[in-house]
Amino acid sequence: MAGEGISIDEFMEYDSMVRQTFKSENEAYKFYLGYAKSKGFGVRKGDLKYKGNKENAYRRTFVCCKQGYHDVKHFDETDKKRTPRALSRCGCPALLQVELQASTGLWFVKNFVDQHSHPFINPELSPFLWSHRGLNDPQKADVIEYSVGGLRTHQIMDVMEKQAGGFGKAGFISRDLYNHVVLAKKKKIEGSDAQFMLNYMTAQQMKDPEFFTDTPQTVMGICRTYSGQTPNLAWTMLHLVVWWCLKAHTGQTNVGCRLFHCGAKPSPQHSRVWGWSCIRRVG
Repeated sequence: MAGEGISIDEFMEYDSMVRQTFKSENEAYKFYLGYAKSKGFGVRKGDLKYKGNKENAYRRTFVCCKQGYHDVKHFDETDKKRTPRALSRCGCPALLQVELQASTGLWFVKNFVDQHSHPFINPELSPFLWSHRGLNDPQKADVIEYSVGGLRTHQIMDVMEKQAGGFGKAGFISRDLYNHVVLAKKKKIEGSDAQFMLNYMTAQQMKDPEFFTDTPQTVMGICRTYSGQTPNLAWTMLHLVVWWCLKAHTGQTNVGCRLFHCGAKPSPQHSRVWGWSCIRRVG
């Protein structure tokens, strides 16, 4: 805070900030988020200091979202696969630093800088800043209910915006909703499609003796593979090691293999398979 040319209101605001105490580091973060939202800037979590092991945090710094600068090396990259994002950092010095007082167990304000090197946005637009966006727990519960009811993700977004009072009032944007839905689906199937399929086959095996898993086997398949992170669109013939595969009592080994491509291991020159269909067993 500058020592000259400040108003009484600015001084009172500064004095109020430095007198704050908090029960936890997270409480301090929520407080600074609310302050930043009312002013029109975003917040990032900065350094976290420990005493001894990683369980004894005693100091945390929260900074303006425009603090620091982008690394120079990123400007020299010529083979970027994605369109570079607009520069958003300009070395803003604003911060709130809190420290744990061992005698009381409370976090107090150790340092507060309210000077910014950039203009604030309109506070009405603050909900669109990354640090002020996100679905709260009641909204996440609503998303589940709407999904069970058959609404698609874009329809859920429309409904929740109308309930909140219009565009920008929901507290999140469509990208946040889509990301949440994807993560929820991944969590529901316990981390991977392959694990989901293994659990499914185990359950089916317990219910139906005609449905059982086979030991690992090698099959010939037509495949689409990845080379690094790039998908190869052309189909190619490969020997695949299938760890889990449905097998009928008739001896046919290709029954249901298409469902379980997640259990296939491609040849060494390819990083992984993204689609395959079994043709015949090898050997």
